[in-house]
Amino acid sequence: MDFFNSVILSKSNLINNVKEIKRNCENKKICVMVKANAYNHNLRFTVLNLKNYVDFFGVSNTEEALKVRAITFKSKILLCGVYNKNKLKELIENEISLTVFNINMLKEILIVCRKHGLKAHIHIKLNTGMNRFGIKSKSYLKSVYLFIQKNLNYLHFEGVYSHLFSADNENLCKMQYLKFADMLSVFDNLKNILIHLENSQGLFSDIDFMNICSMVRTGIAIYGLEIKNKNIRPVLSLVSKVVAIQSLDDEEFIGYGKNVFENVNKVAILPIGYADGITKNYANQYVCINNNYAKILSVCMDVIIVDVSNINVEIGDVAEIISSDKTKLNSIENLSKNLNIISYELTTNLHYNRLNILERE
Repeated sequence: MDFFNSVILSKSNLINNVKEIKRNCENKKICVMVKANAYNHNLRFTVLNLKNYVDFFGVSNTEEALKVRAITFKSKILLCGVYNKNKLKELIENEISLTVFNINMLKEILIVCRKHGLKAHIHIKLNTGMNRFGIKSKSYLKSVYLFIQKNLNYLHFEGVYSHLFSADNENLCKMQYLKFADMLSVFDNLKNILIHLENSQGLFSDIDFMNICSMVRTGIAIYGLEIKNKNIRPVLSLVSKVVAIQSLDDEEFIGYGKNVFENVNKVAILPIGYADGITKNYANQYVCINNNYAKILSVCMDVIIVDVSNINVEIGDVAEIISSDKTKLNSIENLSKNLNIISYELTTNLHYNRLNILERE
């Protein structure tokens, strides 16, 4: 971990976002996705600050589920991915809700429950078009449902859900939604069962036009990423510090590869690079130093070189690499667009073992 480089997480923006989501989802429950270290917004920070605002935390694997349980003993947790069979007993004992999409998974869970006198909370995953996980066939879904109904002493049918694969496409969302609604007709009683299809984009585009869902799963909106809502604010920013300044003569090389840049006579060195998650294609993007933009000229393993020819800069000045201000050139949204990646690919690329993690109100 380096003294100079810090991820800054805004508690106020995080709380603002969950409140905005609550305003939009009316009486529906909220499941916040905290997989991948809360989209790399620090799992502990996210869970501790949201546990009193949401109904579930969603994770993708066994390790994540148990980490969340170690942080919060009362919150409900949904494991959306495939569970580790060797830790199935531990998951059930910790009241982790499990996703199933075939009878074999239910049989494995049932064996553990019978052996140890436990009862597992089950969510059935439906495949409505993404073709990743889930049940496609209504007849097979019925057999899964009947299996649960025959074993209610050990299996609690808690929820049923699917996943939008193109949430910004109204026609595709409607197609999925109608297929989801049709598959729900297999169940003879959905009273008190959590039904969830909407993600962040689905929520803000009102995909649930038949009002069949009782829970929303949200990830990107919680972290202030990619949602076209003026009240949603990015939670994460990244800063470094100027550690060296170099004056240049005309046509001097900068960085690796004999690169010469016109009209560059002074550069600042920031001690962060692709070993920290700032990939080489950040070149030609901007950082902000003393309220001025400085163009990134070169990215090395552990430093980046920026043009400060027209900026008053001193060693020790803070350089904002990723901004939580949507209006800035180096905002997550603008950087993601310019780098041709999705915003949460940008955040999850950051290497936390090399960065300080700072929290602010």
